[in-house]
Amino acid sequence: MLNDIVIDSNVLAHADNPTDGNHESSTELLRVLLASETLLCVDREFAFAHGNTSLIGQEYLETVGFGGTGYATLLTLMATSRIKSVPMRLPRDEAKIIEALIRPSKPRDRTFVRVAANSDERTFVSHDWEDFTASVRRDLKRRLAIDTLEASDALSSF
Repeated sequence: MLNDIVIDSNVLAHADNPTDGNHESSTELLRVLLASETLLCVDREFAFAHGNTSLIGQEYLETVGFGGTGYATLLTLMATSRIKSVPMRLPRDEAKIIEALIRPSKPRDRTFVRVAANSDERTFVSHDWEDFTASVRRDLKRRLAIDTLEASDALSSF
């Protein structure tokens, strides 16, 4: 069982979109996450109202709709103290690898990867194949031991 996990905002969005090809696996991942004791990792302090300093949390709030599956999952995780603030600071060599692999036009993507690098399990779930191509995913695994998985593949980790 995973102690913690980093989930891209697109996975939460896909859970709320029945027409998306990743809808079922995203919904199932969130259901399994809620049934487990796994913590969701973010950077800094995440809050739904005043006091949010998390870049990942802000992206979540901008992505999920009120009342949807993603929003309800975040609320439940927050209410049960299962959102974990993880530092983004990395050793210089690891930070350089992330900078080289992730486009500078995607600073939030770098935030997700930095948090994954500092998480216990180093598991990042994303459906972003444009920015996290197969070669980027391979390099993240080989060079930083970060597993970048789709929701359907991450289910077997629980």
